[in-house]
Amino acid sequence: MIYYIYLTGAAFAFSMQFIMQKLYQTRVKPSLLTSLFFSLVTNAVSAVLFFAVGGFTFKFSLFSFVIAGIMAVCIILVAIASIKVLSMGRISVYSLFMMLGGMILPFLYGIFALKEEITVNKIIGIILLAVSLFLPRFDNKKDGKKSGILFYLLCASVFVLNGACGVICKAHQINISAIPTANYISLYCFIAFIVSLIAVTVILINDKNRNEDLSEIKKACSPVPLLSCAGYTIINNTGNFLLLLSAKEVAASLQYPFITGGTIILSAITGFLFYRERLKKFTAIGIILSLIATILFVF
Repeated sequence: MIYYIYLTGAAFAFSMQFIMQKLYQTRVKPSLLTSLFFSLVTNAVSAVLFFAVGGFTFKFSLFSFVIAGIMAVCIILVAIASIKVLSMGRISVYSLFMMLGGMILPFLYGIFALKEEITVNKIIGIILLAVSLFLPRFDNKKDGKKSGILFYLLCASVFVLNGACGVICKAHQINISAIPTANYISLYCFIAFIVSLIAVTVILINDKNRNEDLSEIKKACSPVPLLSCAGYTIINNTGNFLLLLSAKEVAASLQYPFITGGTIILSAITGFLFYRERLKKFTAIGIILSLIATILFVF
């Protein structure tokens, strides 16, 4: 029972993290530089936070180091794509792709790699989820400020990358060589921080518009963007920590559907409450189908 409480808490946390990302996006110019700066700040704070949670101890295994490196690259790419997506469209659509990627790919990993049980309900659920991904495209040929084609291509990249993160976490947690959860999070966040720092430094050194870049960094260092980074860090890593704790005991084919349905619904609610984003017809149908699919997975 305690693991389902963890999952419920994680779902709420993940729905709120999108609000923090959206807040950051509204205060800075969406670009590769500002996205990398977001990754730099959030991962730096996360690394320190979970180093403290882990009792200020350093744990190491070659397996965890390699997995943490792959995870670091994935979360940086997710941050870059997410900031751009949220500058172009609605939280409800973004969260649909983000969370379904984090559900479907780990589910398939659980079925095919871990040989977890597959049922008729799960097969129907996967079909419903596949349909729900395409429905928002029918709401409008344009979503937000930009052409819908680029928006949905970026959503597809978020789908794949977030799903990869779920698979990587599950693979790490069930391996006998894995280091403790808090140490693992601290490690991959530290690697992501270093990679982001190097990338930001390279851009600033080589870009001819350095003054403009420095102006964007200065704007990102103002109180609201920094507070949004801090809020995202605390909320996101609380969700990740609860998710990883449950991963040890809950099957991947059950864990990710459970958290996905809750996060998609809560994200639609928080998007309306904080940014007055009203659900369009096909997006709403997609969310309902996702919820039905989640129920089928669980039962």
